[in-house]
Amino acid sequence: MGTRNLTLVQLDGKIRVAQYGQWDGYPEGQGKTVHEFLSTADMKRFRKQVAKTYYIKDGSPISKKIDRAFEAFNNEYNKLKDFDSKKAAAKLTVEQKFLYTLFTRDTCAKILKVIYTATKEKEIPLADNINFSGDSLFCEWAYLINLDNDTLEVYRGFNKEPLTTADRFWTAPLDHGEYKQIKLLRTFNLKRLPKVENYIKELTRLANKRDKERKS
Repeated sequence: MGTRNLTLVQLDGKIRVAQYGQWDGYPEGQGKTVHEFLSTADMKRFRKQVAKTYYIKDGSPISKKIDRAFEAFNNEYNKLKDFDSKKAAAKLTVEQKFLYTLFTRDTCAKILKVIYTATKEKEIPLADNINFSGDSLFCEWAYLINLDNDTLEVYRGFNKEPLTTADRFWTAPLDHGEYKQIKLLRTFNLKRLPKVENYIKELTRLANKRDKERKS
């Protein structure tokens, strides 16, 4: 389901990961993926891996490699009768598959595991999609892992209430006048994450409550 979303990671005061996702942004979708990652990952190792990330610049040599990886994927995809993206990606070189996975809209919150397992890479290029936080009409959910204070911040879209300077994304550029930036819904301590079913239930409850308040 096309529930657009962001997966973000903060380290040393900077947002080092701002991954746009096209699908399943709700808690039982990408939210569950984030929870499962946090419940199993070695966070010391994850910090080291996140420190390798950097945002690409248009026209840079790496951006041209990424374009070629997507071109190769599209060529393979169009050959398939069943249009299976996994089969198409399997035809790519190791480097092409890695770059395609980093930048496709289909990776979503799985970017966390991709970064975590890329131990042989000296650097991990990423796209900076932080400005999508300013479009709460389309950015329905966002999950931010704050490695500076060991918390998970969960944000909800469809926000019509202006943010203040106390809100994280208050400076994000707005795309729709009626809808403001995404707004914080709930913060979890990474060391005391609830069980996944309780986590999903709590986020769903809070989102439904906010949606009712918005419509009233």
